[in-house]
Amino acid sequence: MRFNIVTEYSAWFVIICLIIAFVYSFLLYKKDKSFIDTPLKKLKLLSLFRFLSVFIISFFLLSPFIKSIKKNIEKPIIIFAQDNSESIILNKDSLFYQNQYKINVNKFLQNISKNYDVKTYSFGEGIENGLSFDFLQKETDFSNLIKEINNNYSNRNVGALIVASDGVYNKGDNPNFVANNIKFPIYTIALGDTNTQKDIILSQVDYNRIVFLGDKFPIQLTINANQQKKSVTYLNIYNNNKQVYSQKILINNNNFSSTLNILLKAKNSGLQKYKIELLSESKEISKINNSKIIAVDVIKNKQNILILSYSPHPDIGALREVLERNENFKLEYYTVDKFNKQINDYNLVILDQIPNNNYSASNLLSKIFINKIPVLFIIGTQSNLVAINNLQAGINIKQNRKSFEETQASFNKKFILFDLSKEAQTFISELPPLISPFGTYSADDASSVLFSQSIKDISTNKPLIYFNNNFNHKIGFIMGEGLWRWRLYDFNKHYNINIFTEIVNKTVQYLSLKVNKSQFIIKTDKIFSENQTVIFESQLYNKSFQLINSPDVFLDVFDKEGKKFQFVFNRTDKSYIIDAGAFQVGDYNYDAHCTLGSKRYSRKGSFAVLPLKIENENTVADFNLLYKLSNKTKGEMFYPNQFEQLFSSLKNKSSIHSVVYYTKNLFDVINLKWIFFLILTLLSGEWFLRKFFGNY
Repeated sequence: MRFNIVTEYSAWFVIICLIIAFVYSFLLYKKDKSFIDTPLKKLKLLSLFRFLSVFIISFFLLSPFIKSIKKNIEKPIIIFAQDNSESIILNKDSLFYQNQYKINVNKFLQNISKNYDVKTYSFGEGIENGLSFDFLQKETDFSNLIKEINNNYSNRNVGALIVASDGVYNKGDNPNFVANNIKFPIYTIALGDTNTQKDIILSQVDYNRIVFLGDKFPIQLTINANQQKKSVTYLNIYNNNKQVYSQKILINNNNFSSTLNILLKAKNSGLQKYKIELLSESKEISKINNSKIIAVDVIKNKQNILILSYSPHPDIGALREVLERNENFKLEYYTVDKFNKQINDYNLVILDQIPNNNYSASNLLSKIFINKIPVLFIIGTQSNLVAINNLQAGINIKQNRKSFEETQASFNKKFILFDLSKEAQTFISELPPLISPFGTYSADDASSVLFSQSIKDISTNKPLIYFNNNFNHKIGFIMGEGLWRWRLYDFNKHYNINIFTEIVNKTVQYLSLKVNKSQFIIKTDKIFSENQTVIFESQLYNKSFQLINSPDVFLDVFDKEGKKFQFVFNRTDKSYIIDAGAFQVGDYNYDAHCTLGSKRYSRKGSFAVLPLKIENENTVADFNLLYKLSNKTKGEMFYPNQFEQLFSSLKNKSSIHSVVYYTKNLFDVINLKWIFFLILTLLSGEWFLRKFFGNY
């Protein structure tokens, strides 16, 4: 480390400080008559003391700093990431990976730590510091590992990332895509076995998590079998320990795959668990992947949705396509001249351009508003806006000359009634415009505006989709026709209509859902995987139905044996939330309760934690993925018995080297305490000598 002293002023000022100190000390002792008889040597000593003290004090006026330059040598960082998922030990070498392999890795890391700065991680469904060899992770996410390493070590001297894995991933993106932005080589250690083992696998189960009582619901199963030609397996499905389905399956080749579509009837309401298993007497490498447990929430009633229009319109076709696919809705469509049912039978009525100039719908609207049936108005070129305004439903439109204009949607960030995904919030501004009435709009509550109108890329405060809830009567407005264009544009962009479906479904779900007037509300999912945390939310209202969170809210969770887990909710801004953590596989009941004033409130429910066996679905290692990952990043692939070759490759890699850099530091000299004591010593010493020499 090198040091030198610098000041804020020119170095020539140091000479001035020397002159000032010399002149001051010279004149002091030259003209002071009390020193006439003092010997010259003593005068020089006193002058020296005064000279030094004055020089140091005047030098401080130049704001001196000590400048240091330090040479730093940063070793290259070698990051070792161990795949800790279950699939690593699902092969004939499982004992090796649980014992000797761990010793080999630690020995290798100890050897390279002499020349490199070694960092270690374990990964599976997440990423953790340090190495773990218990192989209990339920999923493997390569992309998360690479993203985390890239973010945490940006602008660092990373020499290489070493990934020890079997190449099997079942969560996140393809690692070869994510690795495009990596600036350091990735070395891979190929674990596992690429040989196809004898195995029968229930590889995939697709089903609806919510079904309705009495309905038949589909379950789609994918069954794979390796090296099991001419064997037989039996597919059995159980509900409440009762067999509800059985089928014999003949395996006719060594690379067998079959997809089955099964219909089961929902006979019992509530949370229903179904065990799906494959039974076979043939030998397999693992029986764990022969069964799965699913859970279905069977509810008693669907939401009845009615669409009424004066005449057919493509917007109706776009809405029907979405709503008819939703198992939660029972949809009916009529033109008004053919509708003769009771309006009270519906949870939501969608009126397409009704009322209009040809049909006032006064009798229909009267029944809807008297019975407070949720209603969604779609405003178009045929709508009678005067009649709409007279409903006093929270919106007023003063149309100019009965003209219309094209308006695009702009998401309102203050909207609070329900959530839209970030993808939908972003994409909505790209959608084609609707045809909306041109005029002045006024709405009761700006926070109930889902989308506002954007005209020629200029956002306005005019609502495009708006909701109102006067006296517990939910009313919605879509201020424009042309929804069919949104559906078509979404499909052209994404080859699906997921965003359009999300907007329609969440709008209809909000309007059709009955308001929960309970003062104490608990929200949680009913089905969790064993690696998920169980989260509860709670809301508490006083008698004026104002949201409060002053009293404590308690949660008791009970497992099947009656064991009790106790929790206390955490307060948020005006409500409550608790992360109860992960639970073991099984069925649980809960009781949330609190006391407000003298009244005790309680809400009970249940949830199920299902086993996650995704790591057991693929027992064949994917060395090709590992090779491509290494080759793309200019690394190499090695096997578990090639740690010495890996070490040699790291040493011979020219891009892996130490980095030398210099750091400059400035330290204010005035902060050095010893200089203060030096000045004090000089002045005190001068005073003492003058007294000693008899000059005072």
